[in-house]
Amino acid sequence: LFCFCVAEGLKYSKNRKNYILRLFLFALISEVPFDLMIHQTWFTWQGQNVIFTLLLAVIGVTIFEQPELLGKLMQKYEKNPETYAYQNADWVVKSFILAICAVLGFLLKTDYAWFGVCLVYVMYFTGRWSKPKRYAAIAAVLIGYGLINTLAGAGMMTALYWLAASTSLILIMLYNNKKGGGLKWLFYAFYPAHMLILYLIVHFDLI
Repeated sequence: LFCFCVAEGLKYSKNRKNYILRLFLFALISEVPFDLMIHQTWFTWQGQNVIFTLLLAVIGVTIFEQPELLGKLMQKYEKNPETYAYQNADWVVKSFILAICAVLGFLLKTDYAWFGVCLVYVMYFTGRWSKPKRYAAIAAVLIGYGLINTLAGAGMMTALYWLAASTSLILIMLYNNKKGGGLKWLFYAFYPAHMLILYLIVHFDLI
């Protein structure tokens, strides 16, 4: 659901720069509650919260969609930007940047790591497909990833985990392509707030 909302946010955002800065700000705000809840410490490099994952995906897509990304470099070497070689190189570099952002998710140990970044890519780049094809692609990626992990020895619980995650498609399929009721900041605040509340409940043995 997070990945789908970010993919739609990318499509409709009027200012990508502000979108990136907003995600970065809430990623920083969420890190302490995340580390407290998951690792029982104020900060650790053992794992970073999922907003960093979403941020990497947004950065990757934004750079990928920049026109003439290699324009200045090619001008320096007096290459013609209209040639096939230039256009092909530009596409290769942009795709490489998408891959780098996914790898950074793995190296930085963000929540859902490289797969979370790639899932946003799938949801965003299939946005122009018909709904049945788009949802089928998303379902195939989710279920396929779960099956691969299970076959690799991750265990039955992993399969059940990803099968449960796939049920989010039911809510996604109900999406009517219309903007919500202006509760954007509430949902941003909910993520760090709910983790902090859960940590306090457990830490102080409130249940």
